[in-house]
Amino acid sequence: MSNALIFIPDITGFSHFVNSTPVEHSRHIISELLEIIIAANSLDLTVSEIEGDAVLFYREGPAPSRAEVLRQTREIFIAFHTHLKRYESLRICNCDACSTAQALGIKFVVHYGEIGFIEVNKIRKPHGSALITAHRLLKNHIPAREYLLLSKDYCDATPQLDHFPNWAPGLKASQEEFDIGEVRYEYLPLGALDQFVPEAPAPILPEKSAHPLIFWETIPAPLPSVFTMVADLRHRHKWNPDVAMLDVDPEKINRIGASHRCIINANEVTVETTAAPEPDRPEAQKRTFGERITQVPLVGNLSVYFFLEQVPAGTELRIEVHFPKLPLHKRILLPFLRRSFRNNFGAAAKRLRGLFQQAESAPSTTINQTVAR
Repeated sequence: MSNALIFIPDITGFSHFVNSTPVEHSRHIISELLEIIIAANSLDLTVSEIEGDAVLFYREGPAPSRAEVLRQTREIFIAFHTHLKRYESLRICNCDACSTAQALGIKFVVHYGEIGFIEVNKIRKPHGSALITAHRLLKNHIPAREYLLLSKDYCDATPQLDHFPNWAPGLKASQEEFDIGEVRYEYLPLGALDQFVPEAPAPILPEKSAHPLIFWETIPAPLPSVFTMVADLRHRHKWNPDVAMLDVDPEKINRIGASHRCIINANEVTVETTAAPEPDRPEAQKRTFGERITQVPLVGNLSVYFFLEQVPAGTELRIEVHFPKLPLHKRILLPFLRRSFRNNFGAAAKRLRGLFQQAESAPSTTINQTVAR
């Protein structure tokens, strides 16, 4: 047995978020937030468990000072909310998970006590009553959504602070009655830390050309289904047969700034998701995003915009292909290039419409199955 600090950052709003939003994207978002929490560990804490919406850290030895714990709390809080602000700025998906992720928060429980260890499949795991106490303290009645809770046992093991930082005006004393008895603690609301969370930089739009290629298709499916087929790059090969390979991380949600290696017609290019002009209608009815394709033979860079709008017949899709200004010696190739890209994107848009028409006409195939296949 040894004394150890128990430090638990816990995501607030997790249960509602997971139970009321699409499973796939909520899983990715929570996974990224847990990675952010772990990466911000500056106290040399050991990760014991990932507990769904929380990380169980511990550190054996003397208790770190209150100043150290406050500093660690501040670092994780800022990293957590910086990520959420950037995600809100860079997201292209408008599903319930992606559009409500910014409402998530974080709280911290800190306890100090004696722990033992057991070994399971050669993995050393802490156990003991101190861990039980720490987990009970997560179920408190603190009148704040985001806070730092310091148990009395931790406070007794560390000297008082000479002064608090300007974002921490002072600790408030409280207690809870649990099945293990009364547990006293002090807590600090964390709302004042919001002032240190930087604003996300505004996405930069790629340049547009004066005379882009434009393709229109009306697709007999609701906008969310069409958007998933277009924006989730794992589906790109289903409607653009020229895409032989697209290197996509299945654990990441496509967003502005995401970059992927792609093989198109035996040529290796890079596809970067970009912003697009903002919709002039509510997002539920209209969606947009763009792509910058680099290393395109003869052209260099290419900008492609996707505009989707819900209409009575389904979803109206407009694809705009913007060429860069070519040097004089390459301009003679422009008619050939425009014809080539017209064949590629025009055929791809028609194939996309065909996928959903096939699903609509087949009694045993739903639109969702078309997207999932």
